Amino acid sequence: MLKMEKLVFSDERNLDRDRIHRLTEFDFIKKSENFLITGSTGVGKNYLATAIGHQACIEGYKVLYFNTNNPSKT
Repeated sequence: MLKMEKLVFSDERNLDRDRIHRLTEFDFIKKSENFLITGSTGVGKNYLATAIGHQACIEGYKVLYFNTNNPSKT
């Protein structure tokens, strides 16, 4: 299961712990905003998005996830 507490904040991943924490407060949902995760291949973008989405579901929010690798398939 994907969990926020299992995130690895290594230098290679360049994750900002404070920014991730702010995302898990879900203010962006309360404001009807979206967020976009970008980065190099293999840094864990999908894992991060899924973990945040999973936590949002636990908190009672509905989640919609899009992978934009090939936008023509959406």
